[in-house]
Amino acid sequence: MDFIIEDPNQFLGMTTEEICEHCYVSKSTIHRLCKKLDVEGVKELKVLVTMSMIDRVAHQSVHNFNQPFVQSDSNFDVIANLRSLYEQTVILTSSSIEMDKLDKMILAINKAASIDIYVNSTYEPMAHLFRNQMMDIGKMVHVFSDGHEQFASAHSSNDTHVAIAITYDGSLDFSYDLITMLKRNRTEVILISSMQNHGVSHMGTYNLYLTSKEDEKMLSPFSSKLSLMYVLDMIYGQYFKLNYDQNYQFVLKKRQKYQNFFAKKT
Repeated sequence: MDFIIEDPNQFLGMTTEEICEHCYVSKSTIHRLCKKLDVEGVKELKVLVTMSMIDRVAHQSVHNFNQPFVQSDSNFDVIANLRSLYEQTVILTSSSIEMDKLDKMILAINKAASIDIYVNSTYEPMAHLFRNQMMDIGKMVHVFSDGHEQFASAHSSNDTHVAIAITYDGSLDFSYDLITMLKRNRTEVILISSMQNHGVSHMGTYNLYLTSKEDEKMLSPFSSKLSLMYVLDMIYGQYFKLNYDQNYQFVLKKRQKYQNFFAKKT
């Protein structure tokens, strides 16, 4: 037991035979330890030790969202640091939601004939996941990431559309002109961006915020990607519950039709 506490990394990398040799004990001694700890065997004991290590490290807050791990970190450090970063991201994102404006935003989405998402390539995958979710309950959503398509869509938009503009730091292609054009066409704009001051800060009809702890030095947008997914899932959830039973039945019927359609293909 002392060996596990003193060097869990080494313990996890050893076979049962190597552990016996290192600790000068027999396999029966190890099995008795496992039984005492109420685990089935060494494999389950290793899982328990892994979970304990990750949990211990994860309770240490990540202070550098740009570099949540470094080269010298152990595997457990990387796993735990990312877990901690994700936990902090969700807390920070949820606490920034302006509840008094949320209902109006969801009602605007409900009323709109189409939802148009303007996004760059970094956050495009999350936008497509959101589109698929919304279309699964019968709401039309379009995703535009190409500059020419964005311009054409914004130019032809009107008050029957709601736009979702996603830009972390205002660097979405011609984002200021894009949002200005949309608002001129009487399209309500849901702006999803960081809290940092940038060219389109607070320009949305409704403003939702991503965690704002990343800059150009980041390894990858770990936090802002999760933050965006959380915001989009929140929008989906709020929209879904407006007509919960109807949407739920729509999803079930669509899945059944989907299964029947592909069953005929086989």
